[in-house]
Amino acid sequence: MTYRLQSMAMYSLYAAVVPCLAVLTGIFWLWITIAQPPGSRGGGPVWFGVLWLAWVLWALKRYVTMPHTIEITDDGYIKFVGTFHTTVVTPSAVVSVKAFAGQFVYINHSGGKILLLAQFTGFHAFLTRLKQENSQVSMHGV
Repeated sequence: MTYRLQSMAMYSLYAAVVPCLAVLTGIFWLWITIAQPPGSRGGGPVWFGVLWLAWVLWALKRYVTMPHTIEITDDGYIKFVGTFHTTVVTPSAVVSVKAFAGQFVYINHSGGKILLLAQFTGFHAFLTRLKQENSQVSMHGV
């Protein structure tokens, strides 16, 4: 069984457009702070640009690994397929499913967390099937 995102445009927005704009913003901030003529006042604190870029890189890793497809294989494994990363888990490894910030869902499993958009076609059918295969999984806000 395969579940796909309803809108690849929204996925592209989060996985490509927003991260690129955020990186460019941080680079621009560093440029205007560092490239000031000698003796001029202005610019801003360099530490802000450095912290901004650190946060952006952390968020970038989370967003570019978001899956756009959920596949349930014949042998029962769940594959979360993204553009740059694929995670394979068993239903018994899933610990919890939690809604986050309205349009995102965290799937916590024994090997980590998966952040995904909550806009998959048939997503509630997927959650129902997951709950049937693993009655111990806790679901919050989905």
